[in-house]
Amino acid sequence: MYYRSSLFETIYLASEMNVCGQITAISFYNNFLSNLTDKPTQVWLGETPLADLSNGWIPASQLTQVFSGNVDYPAGMNEITIPLATPFAYGGGNLALMVFRPWDDDYYVSMDSFFAQTVGSNRSLNTFNHNIPINPDNPPTTGVTGQFPKTTFFVDVAGTGALAGNVSSGRNPLPGAAVTIIGTNFSALTDAAGNYGFPYVPQGTYTVIAGKTGYANELHTVTITADQTSSQDFVLAPLGQVSVYGTVAGLLTGVGLAGAEVSLSGYAEYATSTDAAGQYLISGVYA
Repeated sequence: MYYRSSLFETIYLASEMNVCGQITAISFYNNFLSNLTDKPTQVWLGETPLADLSNGWIPASQLTQVFSGNVDYPAGMNEITIPLATPFAYGGGNLALMVFRPWDDDYYVSMDSFFAQTVGSNRSLNTFNHNIPINPDNPPTTGVTGQFPKTTFFVDVAGTGALAGNVSSGRNPLPGAAVTIIGTNFSALTDAAGNYGFPYVPQGTYTVIAGKTGYANELHTVTITADQTSSQDFVLAPLGQVSVYGTVAGLLTGVGLAGAEVSLSGYAEYATSTDAAGQYLISGVYA
């Protein structure tokens, strides 16, 4: 709030949101010395395949404006809730949020701040200016940061149900297996016990796939019913393994070449070097 105008954008990952539905309001958390009332504020939302903003801004023209009005930012520690006149239909993907404070002739206390946290180094962008207005449709180039505001999204989950289950192999749980609801943004990794869960999925019939490197994928058809939890377990079969061997020789001489690099790329990556006779062996290659 210190400068005359400011613009901020960040991305909340689908795995952090873990929900879908109608976003009806947003809350931020402030700690201000000033008591600022009726300050113009604009907010945009949009789903994006991007996981960070290292390549620059997503301009406001590519997002949906969900709020344009005046907001009170009272002194002290407060929860600042902004209700959305038109709820945003959120499908469960990565969510981009842009907040804009249009030009203001006044300056404010530099210690007026919002509660924030930092994850990584490239999920957010912010810019501020006291000389010229900022255009949200064409923001200026600025450095990327990992800092983003503590935020609450109010989501109406009517018409959704839950999906939960376990992934195992040979009666042993499989941690780190990927479970994906095909055709949606819902994807999760199993925990140490092989369990996964999606608490809010729109009702309907889906194909769900589970997989992990070294195991054959398994698919199931699942029906999600509103206000109910559906269960679906997966038992993955391990893939067979083979050895790949051969010789690397000079084209003209036919003599084995020592120290030649041999690699396999595809389902998994493997690499080795030939011995003194030009021979190589790669064991444990997934079939």
